[in-house]
Amino acid sequence: DRLLMPTLLYCPYHDDQEAIFQTLGRDVDIRTRWAVSRVQVDEERRTATVTARRARQDADVEVRARAVVVTASIPALQRHTIDFIPPLPQDKAAAIASLECSSALKVICKFSHRFW
Repeated sequence: DRLLMPTLLYCPYHDDQEAIFQTLGRDVDIRTRWAVSRVQVDEERRTATVTARRARQDADVEVRARAVVVTASIPALQRHTIDFIPPLPQDKAAAIASLECSSALKVICKFSHRFW
């Protein structure tokens, strides 16, 4: 159980963003493609413990740090796939619940000539 300070855990990302993470995170422990299941804040110790699983692996890993940043999609937060201990403040939980997200598809087309 080692203490990492500070730590940034980032869940989904696109391959073309790798250079951004490497540049901005020179002195930060960045972990990508981790599925976070729990974020537990210990006010007394002033730390946060994140429980996560790396893609395609079976075992959960716990990381404790003074600060963490976890990104998650709105639908994932609405499904409560991440257990926050203590729970998120009521105003934040209400804001998450009130947002509407639907499926989307991005299509990029390349034409041999301009037709417009």
